[in-house]
Amino acid sequence: MNSDIKKSYYTVIPATVRYDSNVVPSAKLLYGEITALCNEKGYCWAINDYFSRLYSVSKRTISTWIKSLCDAGYISAEFVLDNSNQKVKMRCLKVEANFDTHLMKTSIPSRKKVPEPHEENFAENNTINNISSSQIFERTKINDNRARNRKIFGADSDPYLLARFLEKNIAENNPKFPQSESQRQRWAKDFDLMIRRDKIDADDIAEVIEWCQKDSFWRSNILSGKKLREKYQQLRMRMGG
Repeated sequence: MNSDIKKSYYTVIPATVRYDSNVVPSAKLLYGEITALCNEKGYCWAINDYFSRLYSVSKRTISTWIKSLCDAGYISAEFVLDNSNQKVKMRCLKVEANFDTHLMKTSIPSRKKVPEPHEENFAENNTINNISSSQIFERTKINDNRARNRKIFGADSDPYLLARFLEKNIAENNPKFPQSESQRQRWAKDFDLMIRRDKIDADDIAEVIEWCQKDSFWRSNILSGKKLREKYQQLRMRMGG
């Protein structure tokens, strides 16, 4: 870990998260990090680059962990604009939990609620603590493959958020542009390929979406996720970054 990042706070990871077998093991630690960074409204503004440097892993790995937490319903994410200059303010993470600091009770919307750790939970936890890093990687890969095979992208997943962001920007230029859930899902598949296969960070894709929809030429040419993927590198060069 980098020494220039302050790490003096502490956090609590509830049993609901700790013993959820659907969540990538390392994502559970990231959940604790996110809760420690949240403001009083439960929002965390830290970007993937920060977490990447904090845990000495790639931004792509951080995106995988965040997706795991979003899919489980423990956090939600959205791209927002900075009101001062109307530019993308990266991604805002929100912890979907209400903590009672005295009783340490949690109320978390999730696919599975675990009121207390059962014996099998302890067995699984001990197994996780003793497996090698290569096994952790394989488990992460398996979870990622399962997510890719799903036909429907969750509303809190990066690909779907990017599809909504592109749709919103296009509609601002052309209020009559057709909008539909099936279209968002198609675009989400393209953005998923950009993130997984092309190794492009979701925040970088959001920046290009915003830029191209403000450009007088490109806003009439980039009208789908497929076209954005096709022209991404050209658009990035035009942006000068």
